[in-house]
Amino acid sequence: MASSIPVQTRAVDPYASYNSNVVNQLTGIVTRGSDGLDIYNALQVVPDTTSSDDHVVVLQGTIYKDEVLIDITEEFRLDFTDPNHYLSPPANPFEVEAGIYYVCLEYAYVKSRPAPQAHIKILLPIQTSAFRAGNFPSLFFLKAVEVSCSGGVCQIDGLYDYDPDNEEIVREYIKSYAGPEVFLPTFNQERDQSRIVYLPQTDEFYFGYSDRWGTAGGTAGGGAIIERDTSTFEVGDLVYLTSAGNVALASSTFAITTADGAVTKSDVNGIVTTNGRVTEVKMEPGVSVGVGNLLYLSDTVPGTVTNVKPSPSWQFIGRCTSLIDSTSLNMLFVRGEPFATATGIVYGVSVTGSASSGSWIPSGGLEYQDVDISTIDNINLVISIWDSTTGFKIEPESIEFPDSNTLRIWMPGGFSGDLDFMIIGASSSASSGSIDVVTDVISGVDWVAQGAFYYGVVDTSDLDLSFGSVVKCYNSSDEVVVPTAIEYDSSSVTVWMPISTEDIKVVAAGYTSNPTAQGASISITLASGGSWVVDSGLYYQDFNITQLFTDDVVFETVDLTNNEKIEVSKAAIPTSGILRIWMPDTTHDVYVTVVG
Repeated sequence: MASSIPVQTRAVDPYASYNSNVVNQLTGIVTRGSDGLDIYNALQVVPDTTSSDDHVVVLQGTIYKDEVLIDITEEFRLDFTDPNHYLSPPANPFEVEAGIYYVCLEYAYVKSRPAPQAHIKILLPIQTSAFRAGNFPSLFFLKAVEVSCSGGVCQIDGLYDYDPDNEEIVREYIKSYAGPEVFLPTFNQERDQSRIVYLPQTDEFYFGYSDRWGTAGGTAGGGAIIERDTSTFEVGDLVYLTSAGNVALASSTFAITTADGAVTKSDVNGIVTTNGRVTEVKMEPGVSVGVGNLLYLSDTVPGTVTNVKPSPSWQFIGRCTSLIDSTSLNMLFVRGEPFATATGIVYGVSVTGSASSGSWIPSGGLEYQDVDISTIDNINLVISIWDSTTGFKIEPESIEFPDSNTLRIWMPGGFSGDLDFMIIGASSSASSGSIDVVTDVISGVDWVAQGAFYYGVVDTSDLDLSFGSVVKCYNSSDEVVVPTAIEYDSSSVTVWMPISTEDIKVVAAGYTSNPTAQGASISITLASGGSWVVDSGLYYQDFNITQLFTDDVVFETVDLTNNEKIEVSKAAIPTSGILRIWMPDTTHDVYVTVVG
């Protein structure tokens, strides 16, 4: 069996003479009566790269225990399957007991021959409560090790500087005037005034004032930071804070997506530096940046910078300090005021009404009527049209925008019926509105057979359906589906389908019975050409909708070539916060408006 004694030296062995008490008192000048590690990496416990399931490595370093300076001079390999490495050797170590194990240094100052030596020991999960109660004064906590077991075999799953079940158990450091802590301690004026504490997990310094901790700066980026999950991003990516509290790649296209900072640590417990020096920032492809150039957030490649001010939307974000290569640079980041389209738009009074039977105008073998949409901001809108007599939603022959204030509805030649319409759009006067979204799922048991079809009913009594609502339907894979028919009445939406075996999520947007409710919308142009990605004979582009409050959305698409409404080949939400639009080819500039 392996020894539990690492290679070590001690400042004074207690058997040498009783004068060792005096030397230990001198050590106490440093420790001020506390046990602690010298620096952050002293006796740090790390995974064993050769056998990570059942071994860890204790690094070398200095610890003060019982006023004795103990220097572990070589790395120590700790085997969880060796009973000799446990405080109380179990019969069958590391076979059945899952939970949190402790790795500890064992040492007690005793005047004896031979002199006591420091050991590295493992505490079983069942023993940790006794440690927390102070029953093992000879032990010093180094690491908590999370272990899982299955079929008589255990494995190490994680290492922590603290006990995840009790954060009072942490690696302790000597309370010098500049030293690390796992967590920022509760401020104690007698101990902490003028002290500097470094938190490794946030790369931040804190200074002890007369009555509180205050940030002292000195992060990896040299400025203020926020902690977020940045594991899916690269260092240098420019990001913004979403409504869900996460981060996403920044773009100057909309005010709400402009940059709040740059990723300076890519990790589940990552760091975004919001002010100061940031490194490895990517340039927008095709631009040439020089040292000292003013930098702007790109409006074409999210998360990158350019030295050419985008138009019409832009955000100033700092200055280039040095070039790394032709694709990346270092910079001083500052969050400039965005000059971009607001995307968290509250709605003004949407346009509703009827295209009456006596007002259709014949033209080119069809019939049309114009609707005044001057209260709506251009074509930032979604629309729903239905038959006034039957309550069924219809698709006109065509919908176009002859100018920014007019929507034209085309119907077949000879048509003379009454149609109702509802158009939801961002207010051109920025006045507040009262649009809400109702979502429900029609599951298999909710479908009712009638003839060759099945129908399900969604309660939309929270909406004022005087002029209906705008509806989108999604299947269980969050793909948009087109029902056989959609029918409205005063308090519900009825969806008709040819089968009853699929769950359908129905999203209805419209006037709300609650005057304080407000919707939000975003709009973007999915450009033609190389921006489309080929996929099974179709082409798609992704649209970031994380700035909306929910993935339950309705949307409309317009072909900017002819300013007409266009039907996409397919649409889905493949992951939360992303709307994906498929088209049959890459020749269209598709303008998408999303309401959520």
